[in-house]
Amino acid sequence: RPADLLTFTAAAGVVYDGVEFGDVPPNLWAAPSALGVAGGTAAYHRHTFTAGSAGAVSVSAVTTPLPPVPGWGLTLWHDLDCNGALDAGEPALPALVPLSAGQALCVIAKHQAPLGAAAGSQELATLTATFSYGGAVPALSASDALDDVTTITFANGLVISKSVDLANAAPGNFLVYTITYSNPGTVPLSNIAIRDATPPWTTFDSAACATTGAGITGCALSQQPAAGATGTVEWLLGGSLLAGGSGTVSFRVRVE
Repeated sequence: RPADLLTFTAAAGVVYDGVEFGDVPPNLWAAPSALGVAGGTAAYHRHTFTAGSAGAVSVSAVTTPLPPVPGWGLTLWHDLDCNGALDAGEPALPALVPLSAGQALCVIAKHQAPLGAAAGSQELATLTATFSYGGAVPALSASDALDDVTTITFANGLVISKSVDLANAAPGNFLVYTITYSNPGTVPLSNIAIRDATPPWTTFDSAACATTGAGITGCALSQQPAAGATGTVEWLLGGSLLAGGSGTVSFRVRVE
């Protein structure tokens, strides 16, 4: 509420009970996502809404294509088992989902990319979670928003996606970022360099070549910050990534 306080006038000699007030934990809506896909395919962005108090949540989306080409489509799905995948039989996200304090709602935003759009075309989707607090008199609601970006890659180009092992982390905790590279095209890809950087409010800890894609003969860290510092992380891949091949690299950071 605009005023974070509750006041009442007490009369002398009167005992008051049933006066309830206080702050509730904030809701958590995580995490923003950026994925690259081939034209005509779909990106699956996974999100989790965790209620800090009892109530009900609704999720809405506003999309902005850049450039403004037709054919994009966004649908929201209820990830019942919270495994981050849209499994057979999982329903569309209901208009309103009741939640108890501490309960989580897992959401998958399926972002369909148009066929025939130029490589580099993208669409920004702003997902807003609006939460209505149960038992609030007068009624009280709060909204949290995050952004998904889906980018169309070359038909015979490298597709990159990035994930993190934790949606939330306290200062001093570690986050592991995994970058998956794949070749959805029909010809091998060579001279591959993958580059990323430490996110804001984190410092570098370590990096690794996690799994090697088919046709890749070597993976080397060509650039990385010192432990406890910030900066660019770069991997150079030797050989050629075969059509249909994929692999991963990873790096770990410490939250400040």
